[in-house]
Amino acid sequence: MSEERGANGVEILTKVDAVIDALQRRGPSSVTDLAAHVNEPVSSVYRLLRTLGSLGWIEPAHERGLYRLGIYFVRVGGMVESRLRIQHIAWPTMRTVSTELRTACSLFVRRGLRAVCIDVAEDDLIRRFPLRVGDSMPLDRGAASATLTAFLPQSERDSIATTLRENQDLEEPATMIRKQGYGEDIGRTSPGVLSAAAPVFNHRGEIEAALCVSGFSPAESLPPMARERLLDAAQTVSAALGHRLTGPHEAAVTPERGNPRAA
Repeated sequence: MSEERGANGVEILTKVDAVIDALQRRGPSSVTDLAAHVNEPVSSVYRLLRTLGSLGWIEPAHERGLYRLGIYFVRVGGMVESRLRIQHIAWPTMRTVSTELRTACSLFVRRGLRAVCIDVAEDDLIRRFPLRVGDSMPLDRGAASATLTAFLPQSERDSIATTLRENQDLEEPATMIRKQGYGEDIGRTSPGVLSAAAPVFNHRGEIEAALCVSGFSPAESLPPMARERLLDAAQTVSAALGHRLTGPHEAAVTPERGNPRAA
């Protein structure tokens, strides 16, 4: 019975994929055109469109009787485009930093209550930090997570603190990170490893990502040369995204020497 239900599920997903693909390739289409294109009865396609419409996957087009891809795909497409853009922009700087510091340099973005790694550059001669693209951690854990949180508007930080377990106070570490311009994790996330992350801002002055270097010994603080290199690298990527140091910032911080400091 379970195998039968599984087969039915795969069949439905196959039909959904065919309809979405048809709308992507053909643009706004009628139920009749879609049914002919995917070789399914009109009644079956109509029921499928109603379900997809309730999910926001498709919506009525401007012309009566036609359907098009919905806001869900616009939103997802925008997220993918944004991710690919920042990866492309940040990669040369990440690779240079990794080579110069002989450590891993990674790029994190916020997705809900987690910080997600979307790219990693690692020196070929030294591999000490087993981080992979797609790895993630909660926003109350790790240098990248703390940095992504520190530069959010106060209301968002309060909401995150309320949602996280034990209603944690994020203000003390956030204040310190904004003051020094970067966050540190000394052996908490990965025993024996010190990580540090600096904020990357977009053209609106909002926190877009966190550039993270990992692999230093936790017995030492972040070396001054590594700290300056990390801050310069994050500033370089921010500038490439259109950030202007003299512009206003969503999280009410004022950049000084290119390093965000508390207002």
